[in-house]
Amino acid sequence: MSATASAPAIAWSRRYAVGVGVIDGQHREMLQLVNRVLAGRRAGRAPDELVEVLRELVRCTEHHFATEERMMDEVGAKAARHRAEHRKLLQSLERYTDRLDDETLASAPRFLRQWLLAHIEAVDRPFAALLRKRGLK
Repeated sequence: MSATASAPAIAWSRRYAVGVGVIDGQHREMLQLVNRVLAGRRAGRAPDELVEVLRELVRCTEHHFATEERMMDEVGAKAARHRAEHRKLLQSLERYTDRLDDETLASAPRFLRQWLLAHIEAVDRPFAALLRKRGLK
């Protein structure tokens, strides 16, 4: 088993919290789905089983992004870059539901970890600070 296949689950940590309840709750849900993919990969689950979890993650992510974008509109945030990042991330994620072969399956754990955690840190944390500043918690 490769190091990628044995990728450990990601435990929720306060360091991932951005301080906006709905966003933190959605991030936790997304993290649980990422962990289901990681666990399925470690357990040698069939690609079809993993694709179903990934499709659920895509749906959850679409809902999360719609929530964030609605919040952006509510506070009058100029967030064209944030919206573009959402589209890019969804396209990247959907790649795994379109074609999950040995190569994409091998890269999924690293991608999913990086995708979610980097997005929280680089994109959502600054956005959440703006939301909090404008009274949303």
